[in-house]
Amino acid sequence: MVSITNRDERIVESRRKILPPFAVEPSLCLYSPQDNVDALHHPEVADWLEFVRHTYEPPPTSSRRVLLFLACTATKPYVASVEHQAINGRLFAEGFEPVAGSPTVLDELGTRFPDVDPRLLDLGPLRRGDVEIARVVMSEPLAFVPYEHLVTAPGGGPSPSTRYDDPGLFENRGNAVSPWRADSTAEEVGAGRWRWGANERRAYVEMHGEMAVAVADVLRRLDGAYDEVLAWVAPGLTHRSFCPARPPASRQRCRAPTARLGRGRSCDASAPVRPRRAPRRRRHRVDAAHRRRRRPSRRASRRRRD
Repeated sequence: MVSITNRDERIVESRRKILPPFAVEPSLCLYSPQDNVDALHHPEVADWLEFVRHTYEPPPTSSRRVLLFLACTATKPYVASVEHQAINGRLFAEGFEPVAGSPTVLDELGTRFPDVDPRLLDLGPLRRGDVEIARVVMSEPLAFVPYEHLVTAPGGGPSPSTRYDDPGLFENRGNAVSPWRADSTAEEVGAGRWRWGANERRAYVEMHGEMAVAVADVLRRLDGAYDEVLAWVAPGLTHRSFCPARPPASRQRCRAPTARLGRGRSCDASAPVRPRRAPRRRRHRVDAAHRRRRRPSRRASRRRRD
């Protein structure tokens, strides 16, 4: 069972998700929507978002380039996860091959996976004929993580994508909370299950908006660099909601939510959190015929007296 009320114990669990020689950074362990919003000001996250928004350029190519979004995973680096190995294995089965000279994590992870196809640890573009696939991971809180930067940050050193753990936006799991925070409004509803309160819902809306805008900023700046943009993401996770355009019709076609409820109505991240009002008492309604039978009119009463 996941430790929920003790942050130190939860960080120990997060360390198990990062494969050596990579290691988790405790300040990048994000267990609730509020943790995610705070992470936007973390130096590594802020520098990363600045890089992808304003500096990143995909490797040059003469092929027709397709951007393929993949979801982030609990296992880091992502390329070693079961999910990414299954997707990449399918691409190889369809005839795609890594571009020669691409970066790889074979040196770091090869001994851990001695029998794995070395192509599964390749971080470069995949090519088949005149089509090239540029793989990018859609991540919270990093938004846009090109495969070639899964391990190494733009200026050298480890990429933050190998140093974080963020289960903090998955409401339905019942453990995306930080009860130790002063601003936590989550409440325990069962053994190991918690329900979000107003502050969690509000922070979720804010973080969801920040991530969607960051992805849109990158795609807008790189308009023309990709001939197609596709996403291979699960329907029940937040990544799917980052993808569609803003108009409700576009989101409905992708079966993505068009709004997030907070305090019983569409949540506005700029609105102050107000305490819940006590529920109003329902008045018992009595139909008109029943009322007339019990309370005769004045005219009828006067006739009886006459």
